[in-house]
Amino acid sequence: MAGTLNRAGARQAQPNGRFFRTGAGRQTACLDGPDGADFDLFLQRWNGQSWQTVARATSQDADETLTFNGSAGVYRYRVQSEAGSGDYTLGFSTP
Repeated sequence: MAGTLNRAGARQAQPNGRFFRTGAGRQTACLDGPDGADFDLFLQRWNGQSWQTVARATSQDADETLTFNGSAGVYRYRVQSEAGSGDYTLGFSTP
């Protein structure tokens, strides 16, 4: 899926501003962002009251990879710009 972050501090939930349900097991994600930017990737799980970050990839680059082994539940990815702006693509797989 694709998105755009137009300034530092901007963030978007994926997929498409929503969430997904998955079974227990391994999740992987790959973020491809624009050259010269610093985008971070977070995996969040709904705990019944709020979104809790359970995994993160926060290198000083726009490209990130993330792997997480977790329980079944409701999850979402959050893409955030620490510096720069531009288009990105996010791919992920679930159990």
